[in-house]
Amino acid sequence: MASNDKATRGHYERIDYDNWLSSNPANPVTVADDQFEELDQSLLLTAETSIPAATAKPLLSVVAPATLPEGYAMDVQVGGRGQVYSVKVPPGGVEEGQTFEVTISEEAGSTGNQDGLHGAVALPRVAIPVGSWRDGLCDCCRVGCFHPTLWWALCCSPILVAQVMTRMNLNVLGRPSSNNNNRNMTFRIVSAIVVIQMFKHYVAQPIAIGMTNDFVTTEPGVVVAVPKEGMEGLASLFSTFFVYSDLVYLIFVVCIFTVTRSFVRNKYAIPAICCRDGEIVEDCCFSFWCTCCTAGQLARHTMDYNTYPGVCCSSTGVPDNVPSIV
Repeated sequence: MASNDKATRGHYERIDYDNWLSSNPANPVTVADDQFEELDQSLLLTAETSIPAATAKPLLSVVAPATLPEGYAMDVQVGGRGQVYSVKVPPGGVEEGQTFEVTISEEAGSTGNQDGLHGAVALPRVAIPVGSWRDGLCDCCRVGCFHPTLWWALCCSPILVAQVMTRMNLNVLGRPSSNNNNRNMTFRIVSAIVVIQMFKHYVAQPIAIGMTNDFVTTEPGVVVAVPKEGMEGLASLFSTFFVYSDLVYLIFVVCIFTVTRSFVRNKYAIPAICCRDGEIVEDCCFSFWCTCCTAGQLARHTMDYNTYPGVCCSSTGVPDNVPSIV
């Protein structure tokens, strides 16, 4: 049939029974005229019934990793396609293990063709628990007594938290960063601050105190620093500077611990343990009183160390070939 005939007849396609009957004399078909017309019309096929609409949005099947409330947003990845999509829990919420379907729009996902996504099942990139912590606050040796996570938590917990912040793509203020090219900047800044603090505490402070003070042993055997004659002002200045710089460093460490813990809890729907009405208060208290344990718990929760090994000299604490979790 000519193309212009298709256009005038609404893209209808039909079988030419006259030619078919003439070419098949051994298979005669006897049909009444009204029945032939009814059969003829029933075989009409339109583009709307044969071809799905191009504007239809695919449905993505998601298995709920935990019991989640209505409207909870999370990132999922389509297995084998390398595409990450942001989805929201449908009205009514979902139970753990329940499969629900969400509509994927171009704005909700990453770049890439969405053809063939209909009915696809989202697979996790890194197994991160949702709804509760992976382990307890004091499970520091759970991944091994020689694991880098344990030793960073004991010796220099801010570096470990900086690795967690880099995994979560947070800037030094604990806010999500939209620039993936500078995702290592947080680790560099925190590391630089830690190095400066260690240099000040172990090198600069002893030298300054030794230059401006004399050390006198009292009768009980206690050694005290006494300012040298004529250097009382300088000794007081050094002492004030070191005290306040240590205080500023402590505030900085508690702040990055608090905002990181709060972000991880909110992202993975982890309820507060002690202060359910003041979650940020709990984050601050854990960060101040349990610094090492808090850093270790954050690191263990945001990485599946049973699948991926931990490394010391890395901005994320894992090898570079481990996929991003955000």
